[in-house]
Amino acid sequence: MTELTPPTPSAPQLTRGTIWARRLIAVLFGIVMAMGLLEVLLSLDPIGLRYIRDYLQLTDHIQPAPAGYAYAPGVYLLSRSTVTIQEDGTRAVPASDTTGAETLVFVGDSVTFGLGVSDDQTFVNLVAAQLPGVRVVDAAMPAFNINNIRRLVDQQAPDVRIVYMITDNDADPEFLADFSAAGKLPYLPWTALYIRFLPTVVQATDPSYGNAGSDLGMYAREVAPLANDARILMIGYDNALTPLAPGAVMIRPFTTQLSFADKHPDANGHREIADQILPVIRARFGWG
Repeated sequence: MTELTPPTPSAPQLTRGTIWARRLIAVLFGIVMAMGLLEVLLSLDPIGLRYIRDYLQLTDHIQPAPAGYAYAPGVYLLSRSTVTIQEDGTRAVPASDTTGAETLVFVGDSVTFGLGVSDDQTFVNLVAAQLPGVRVVDAAMPAFNINNIRRLVDQQAPDVRIVYMITDNDADPEFLADFSAAGKLPYLPWTALYIRFLPTVVQATDPSYGNAGSDLGMYAREVAPLANDARILMIGYDNALTPLAPGAVMIRPFTTQLSFADKHPDANGHREIADQILPVIRARFGWG
């Protein structure tokens, strides 16, 4: 008797809908993997946009102050630097002689503040280290313009000495801080950070690019009274604004910056600034 072999069951035939569903899943999986890889690669920060993340971290801690705003007191551990804000809202100057009979106050914006370098690397601190007997204060704040700086000067005691470091965005409109919870910016993934800010960075590399927000007439009017204040020494390396400040001392621009995207001076750039302005300060205030 012949034994019958049972027929082999055939695989179920895929429908068109199943095929497209699998393709869609494969495409979505590929997109997710690609986005994850892109996020990892951008986290290496090839052109140096991490300064924006640091600046946003500081800005989330601004509070009202007579000159406009200040950062809340505390120690801020940023991606590449440590920033210490004292109880009076000024940045710590570790080398300052806190018992000094003389007081020297630096005013300005992010360059004078030292955005991107640690407390001991700022040119303000480097100058302080060479001025024994002088209490040095770093009262600068990122994004301050000439209006903020004038208010800051008005707060200083009659017997202090003041150095105003001029930089190119001092003629920009005043930054009006939002102190509410709604003013805090959300954390941006690296991909979103690059999408949002890379076009601006690339545009700024164009030699014909200009700062459309600058108001040179306003700056000339607002800076003029500072020239008549015997307490103030004005120093600048910006070729547009420094000539508008009567009596300002021109220095050479720093030669090294934090990254391709971040034009602030690095630690070496701060040393270059300190080396140039120290003899000017000594000569002006008789601290030779």
